[in-house]
Amino acid sequence: MASKYEWQYCSLGGAIRVKIGSGEDIAHLGELDQKLWTVLSCPVDGLEFDKQTLEFLDTEKDGKIMVNEVVQAAQWLTSVIKDKDSILKGDSTLSLDNIDTSTDTGKRLYNSARQILKNIGIDKNEISLADASDSKAIFAGTRFNGDGIIVATPTGSTAYSMSAGGPLVEPENENIIMTPICAHSLAGKSFVLAPGRQITIVPERIHD
Repeated sequence: MASKYEWQYCSLGGAIRVKIGSGEDIAHLGELDQKLWTVLSCPVDGLEFDKQTLEFLDTEKDGKIMVNEVVQAAQWLTSVIKDKDSILKGDSTLSLDNIDTSTDTGKRLYNSARQILKNIGIDKNEISLADASDSKAIFAGTRFNGDGIIVATPTGSTAYSMSAGGPLVEPENENIIMTPICAHSLAGKSFVLAPGRQITIVPERIHD
């Protein structure tokens, strides 16, 4: 079925291309005929682009980014941001008021942003790329209050970690999962960390 969305076009390098000029354009990328895409895939390596972002987009972990992965990222992003046009501004900060908390995904993003700011000791209503990237500061301020912590691989995520309320993670993702055991807080959630992350667990005595 043909897309009903009205695309805008421009001339680029002597060729007519679809113009991505608004947040709504990004939200409707899934409706754009693939014959109108300039390329249908690109490698993760060798581009003048933030490699970590490209690795996040590469959900299939095959070293290249396909159209469907770009569309999935676009749909997720536009589903959690109120002002979709702000995506095109290229700002390195995101106002928490711009997060759409009317959906479960938006609520999780908002709560995660709040938790990160709390962990790094910053009281403000916006989060920056630098704030979210400072993993040492984020996890240094993380406290698990419970009976213990399960550290699992994706393969092990179907065992004790899942029994303790942890997520199921596909083995291809090669992540590290940290799940609290019997957390003494409703905010006690699992962490899914990047492969190769160094984890230090320091037990603290709260009660004598």
